[in-house]
Amino acid sequence: MTSETTPETSPESTPPAPPFAVPASSGLTTLVTPHTPDTPAGRASSDERRTPRATAARHAARARAAERSVARSRSLPASGTLTSDEWCARLQGTLESFDEAGGHRTLSALFDSVPLDVALADVVLPYLHGVGSRWETGDIGVAQEHFASSVIRTRLSLTLHHEMRSSGPLAVLACMPGEKHEFGLMAMALVLSRLGWRTCYLGADTPTADVALAVGSLGPDAVVLTSHRSTAFTAKGALLRRMSEQTTVYVAGPGATDDPREVGGARHLLGDPVTGARTVDGQWRAVADLVASDPMTDVVAGRSPDALVTAPHLASTGDGSPEAG
Repeated sequence: MTSETTPETSPESTPPAPPFAVPASSGLTTLVTPHTPDTPAGRASSDERRTPRATAARHAARARAAERSVARSRSLPASGTLTSDEWCARLQGTLESFDEAGGHRTLSALFDSVPLDVALADVVLPYLHGVGSRWETGDIGVAQEHFASSVIRTRLSLTLHHEMRSSGPLAVLACMPGEKHEFGLMAMALVLSRLGWRTCYLGADTPTADVALAVGSLGPDAVVLTSHRSTAFTAKGALLRRMSEQTTVYVAGPGATDDPREVGGARHLLGDPVTGARTVDGQWRAVADLVASDPMTDVVAGRSPDALVTAPHLASTGDGSPEAG
């Protein structure tokens, strides 16, 4: 192994440290603001970086990096001592034996050992899917399925209450009428809370008229609706379209589609509930930062970063000024 010597530098030649740094081991992806010298050229360079197109491009790059970081975390075991399958086996051994105290002890150990988003995506949601599969094949009975679901629902509800925030962007989350499967929606609410959001969780089988009432009363920054049936969205397309005129509406679950005609113009959230929550948060922050950097964007607040880049009034000339026309 060879050693390298670093030549001494004077204080004047040493570049200033960035405003902040995140350890590589933290798993977080962030932008470190580079130092810009206070000179005419430096100020011009800084102005170029603040144009709407440049700002949106940086956000798009950050979103892609965040997606890669999430994908990497999914490939790791849920903890250093137990794999995801082993955690699921512990839940199965307690909850499907009607051991409520043991189930809560396992959930406590899981949440103490593993980040919440990983615990939900890699253990809790897969376990619940397994419960449903075992019930369908007759390996467990209705009582076991109901008991396991009840314990986990109670625990997630208590966790969501504990995560309640008094400030931050607000999301309204609800299952479409007739939709009883709410665990994915609960997971999204929990992850959004950890990301700094306030949540209004309406739960399973919520009439869309009541969702619209909550939207009109609260003025949320985002609405998330889930369903296993595509007809649940198409049947309420007109109401979804009216809500989409007030705020950003997302649809998720097996019944969601990319076709805006079938979901009233709402956006389709892809991936698991944890990825969906991160998408909602990332898009909201990208738009909020873009609006803050250029007041001209306030008329399209709520659109995706890609839409902001292509919006005609945001097209930029080479000198950073808006194009005429």
